[in-house]
Amino acid sequence: MFKKYSTSIIFVFSFLLCFWNYLGAIGRGVIDRELFYNSDAVYFPTLAIDILSNGARLSEWRLGPALYIFPDMLNIFAMWKIFADKHLMIWAYGVVQLLMLVLFVYLIYRELEKNETWIRLAGFVVLFSVLGQGLLPLDYNLWLQSAFHIGAYICTLALLWVVLLGFRNPSNKLIKCAQVVILFCILLSDQIIILQFVLPAIFVFLVMGWMKILPVQESKSKALFVFYSTLISFGIYKAISYFTSYYGIKANLNVYADNLQDLINNSLSFLIIGLVFLVLNVVVLWRMWKFKKSDSKAWFIALFLLVSMAANLVVLPSQLGAPLRYAFNIVYGPFLFLPFLLDQVFDRKKVGLALSGLCALLLFGSLVGLEKSEALANLRTYYPEEVRCLDEQLGSKGIRHGISGYWDAKRIAYTSKTGLQLAQMNMDEMKYHYWITNKNVFTDKYDFVIAHNTYRQEFDKTVEQLTADFGTPIEIIDCGVYKAMIYPPDLIASKLKSTIVKK
Repeated sequence: MFKKYSTSIIFVFSFLLCFWNYLGAIGRGVIDRELFYNSDAVYFPTLAIDILSNGARLSEWRLGPALYIFPDMLNIFAMWKIFADKHLMIWAYGVVQLLMLVLFVYLIYRELEKNETWIRLAGFVVLFSVLGQGLLPLDYNLWLQSAFHIGAYICTLALLWVVLLGFRNPSNKLIKCAQVVILFCILLSDQIIILQFVLPAIFVFLVMGWMKILPVQESKSKALFVFYSTLISFGIYKAISYFTSYYGIKANLNVYADNLQDLINNSLSFLIIGLVFLVLNVVVLWRMWKFKKSDSKAWFIALFLLVSMAANLVVLPSQLGAPLRYAFNIVYGPFLFLPFLLDQVFDRKKVGLALSGLCALLLFGSLVGLEKSEALANLRTYYPEEVRCLDEQLGSKGIRHGISGYWDAKRIAYTSKTGLQLAQMNMDEMKYHYWITNKNVFTDKYDFVIAHNTYRQEFDKTVEQLTADFGTPIEIIDCGVYKAMIYPPDLIASKLKSTIVKK
């Protein structure tokens, strides 16, 4: 009995240890919890609470270009209904999201080669053990968060699994229906799937036909099926979309060099890991071609990894800000599929021994860290000192409605214990910043303005700058990085340029 389920048991046990260590790292401050409480990160938790508990309607919200319905919105709504705790729901959401990642990677490896899954799963153990020690940049920790495009990557993995099933059962209608349904759901949610899966998959199928790995007619049929499935799904999406509009990927070559330099300066480890993986991928493909021992499923995965990662590396620097959350193919792919590529190049037993030894070493580090895990209790009590100060000082005056820059509004409102509400502003232009927020937070009366110690273009202004905009305040409350400038309720709104579009 144990032998039959040993792979699953060992992996689940290893995963739980790594995840425990990871949460402990957050609790100990190795990974800053602020990453999970900025205004972008609390967008979906705020949305869930607003709709499920505050009686708000989805139509009252200005959602982003990506709706994130599947699986993000369904997941976060379920976590709030189950736990009804604004902090616990964030971590529970991350657990569910991680389980979905584990599930589809496990299914992919099972379909590639059932008897060697235990070797391949080591990639997950390595990844989350390293994350748990805080040895990678913060962008590698986005798997815990909602509305950060990780749902699209989960669906990419799900589609890869379905494609592999199609190699084994090419005429199975249920498999084809599953591919169409997943494509429709994710296109409705996040069109980044076009770059992450659709275009690479079509290209790979055509290449496989050209290389005679698949019959030419079969390769064209598979490529056309992906194309037409996407076209039909996108057409339905455009017909029913009400809350947002398709925005696409717009290449901005003018910022390419600057963004590439920014990636080098701030995410060098990401680039190094990605480039090493690409080189390994090329070596693997060359050996697969030379020795002719791999089946069509292994060829598809190896080619897909190369094409999707190369596409992301080329396109990513053309996007303003170039955040890694648009390129999970090259953030997580090198870890999750490293065992697969190593297995194609080196002796299988040696790969298994090396990965098992590395996992054992990393897991030992996890066990050593367990004694510090009392800090996990802090995960449910996140209360920044500056927000505590605002609650106490403004609460004593009966004041709760103000304005601030985008990066402070939802952060303060979400972590406040007295119900502070802030309308988010473009501070430079003195107008409402109507972005992923409920339009009802904008009113004609505000009691205070949040000033920052330093000026950040569009988002923050100093006390001196805001005094020039609104005049001398009645009182200034000093709460460290935040300064609450109190004004007569009618004065602030009269100074603002209302740009709210009622929809």
